[in-house]
Amino acid sequence: MTNHSPAPLNSAPERRARVARRRAEQRALALGLLTLGLAPLACLSDITLPPCDDLMVCDAGGASGLGGAAGAQAGTVADGGVGGEAGLGGEAPSAGTGDRGWGKSEGGNPGGAGAGYLERKCANCVILPPSQPAPCAMRPYSTSLTITGGTPPYQWQVASTTWSIAVDPAFSSRATLSTEAAAASATTLAIDVMDATMAHAHANLSVPIRNTCWFAYTSLETSGAKLQLLDPLAEPPAPMILAHNHGVYDFQFSPDGQYLAYRYGSDETHRTGQHLALVTLSTLDEQPIPVLEDAITAFAWSPDSKLIAVAFSQAQQTYLTGVRIPAPDSDTAPVELPPKPAFVESDLYWIGNTFVAFHAERLADLGNPGQWLPNPYHQRTPFYAKLNDTGFESPQPVVDYGYDPGVYLQPTGSGFFMITDSDPFTYFNALSPTVAAPTPLSFTRLISPSGQYSASIEDGQLQIFSAADGELSPAVAVSDDGEKCPMLLAWAKDRERIACIADVPNDPPGGIHGEVRIFDLNAREHRLTMSTLRGFCTDDTDSAVSAGSCAALQNEYSYSEARASGHARGFSPSGRWLAFTAASTDGVDNYLYWADLNEVPFSLKRKSYFFTTQTVSDSPTELAFSPDERFLLLRRGNQLAQQDLTAGPESGPTRDAEPLTSSLESSDECMDDFASAPDRWCGNTDRSALFRWAPDSTAAAFRTPDHVTVVDVTQFPVRYFYPLPAPACGQQCAGQFAFQPTIKP
Repeated sequence: MTNHSPAPLNSAPERRARVARRRAEQRALALGLLTLGLAPLACLSDITLPPCDDLMVCDAGGASGLGGAAGAQAGTVADGGVGGEAGLGGEAPSAGTGDRGWGKSEGGNPGGAGAGYLERKCANCVILPPSQPAPCAMRPYSTSLTITGGTPPYQWQVASTTWSIAVDPAFSSRATLSTEAAAASATTLAIDVMDATMAHAHANLSVPIRNTCWFAYTSLETSGAKLQLLDPLAEPPAPMILAHNHGVYDFQFSPDGQYLAYRYGSDETHRTGQHLALVTLSTLDEQPIPVLEDAITAFAWSPDSKLIAVAFSQAQQTYLTGVRIPAPDSDTAPVELPPKPAFVESDLYWIGNTFVAFHAERLADLGNPGQWLPNPYHQRTPFYAKLNDTGFESPQPVVDYGYDPGVYLQPTGSGFFMITDSDPFTYFNALSPTVAAPTPLSFTRLISPSGQYSASIEDGQLQIFSAADGELSPAVAVSDDGEKCPMLLAWAKDRERIACIADVPNDPPGGIHGEVRIFDLNAREHRLTMSTLRGFCTDDTDSAVSAGSCAALQNEYSYSEARASGHARGFSPSGRWLAFTAASTDGVDNYLYWADLNEVPFSLKRKSYFFTTQTVSDSPTELAFSPDERFLLLRRGNQLAQQDLTAGPESGPTRDAEPLTSSLESSDECMDDFASAPDRWCGNTDRSALFRWAPDSTAAAFRTPDHVTVVDVTQFPVRYFYPLPAPACGQQCAGQFAFQPTIKP
């Protein structure tokens, strides 16, 4: 059957007469075939016919077609969908139950729908893929489609006025679906393909939309270090053209996802860059941030994204200032606040939206304000500065003594800790700096992610302290005598939940086994409640794994204080999931264990076996939960894998952690001593600079020596890889990469 375009009709009566004649012809043809006992050529609304098993046909009225405005009235087989005042086959469905046509509607657009149109189904045709990576709202987008089965050549059409399909001239089974601007919300596209025998294949392609699409990273180009800002899931990913993109050292997205600031102009004299630029992500408008600097030495966004704290040098003096950032839809330019002299020799750390902390190689003489003592050992002093309506007040030193080099500043909601492995910690309450003196804490303590508590172990007993209490203050909660915690494993971020490991004698006697113990703090009652993670294996000792015993059981774990040392472990942010890794004594067989702590009693959900040729000593482990807590990224040495935490148990040890790469850059091992390296503590699952999750959990990214690769996991277990060239910068840039945060109004 051949499709052709109808001749123009001049009046409504002529159109109705022509449609009536066509209907009569179809009815007569159908009745004649029924009389002969043959299959009908069309399914008409006013004739009862057998099922059209291998046909795709149209009823009177027609549903959405392949072009034109909404709605069709009546059509014909020959015309492929004639009728409809404004043209046939628009995006909005009209009355009737018809399908698509391949002729021309009266409006002249391809693919109208109408009564009685016949389509022969391509039984073995499949349009792939069934779904696509999500485009960025209101941005250009293109993606590839393929059809299998049928007989080439193929013709492609899409039912949309804003999307188009371009067929590959060399292989008509391939086509590119594209749009100049994706919609602001999710949509469904009707795709139609006809092969050489005029058999049809249809697919309704679901197209979700991303509202936070930007991905940024620094890399070393021929002309120097640059910032790449792009949508990594676009085909091809085209970096935005930035006006100051030369000598870029580092960047920061604003916490509300509306802006990006980057430091540029680095050279041999200014290793970290000289100036700061601001990009409005919704419009890609760019402007330099007005600071009268010779060089920017540090910058940091306030948590509410309304101000950037900036440290800079000018005429061999150092200053601290702030730049107020207008709303994204405002015509107001950023405004610099009056700068104050300051010694900033570290990053800047915000404490709420009111205080900024930093440290420097200075020893304050508190008896003589503004005077400094000799500092032959290059010790570090913490400082804070308060923000008021006119700018920062003059920065103040916290103490009149210094810390040995190698300090770590951990901010909290109300203050900060200065942490060092050679001296006691100091906690400073910034909300009452004139009342509460800095409080030294024992350097053996672990600081909670919330910053409200610290913990220490005394003869295996877990003790919890208020963060503001000194080392001689009593604990606010202590574990019971029979609930020991010899080794701290992890502390949850969004709740006061702690994991420990304890070696316990087997019963009946004969070796020992390790029990993972979960402690929950009731802050109101100052009480610790312990639960043991069920599934510990008593058949194995802490020195070897017996073949055919614990190693073969998917809901058991063989874990001990010794096997926990130097291995990653951590809670998901909410504290629902606990994951930990262990290696066999030969350092080759490895397991990832995880437990769903929403299930009571707590028990092991599953374990996953994974293999590496590296030994324990040269294969550090790291974990990173996706924000939605469905997935876990697991790093072992140079290998990176993805684990679905919701996967059900399977029989026997399995290699079911899906590999992502075996070419991660090398990094240091994690540390069990929190004080010596808080950002590398084995219980910290957020520390990795080599891989990270998008805030909406739709993608992950990891860095190899020459690339940053983004992985779309929205169709898991199918995953889409997008490698982005990113030569390492060495000392010329920070080598960072990050997803745009979720946009907040």
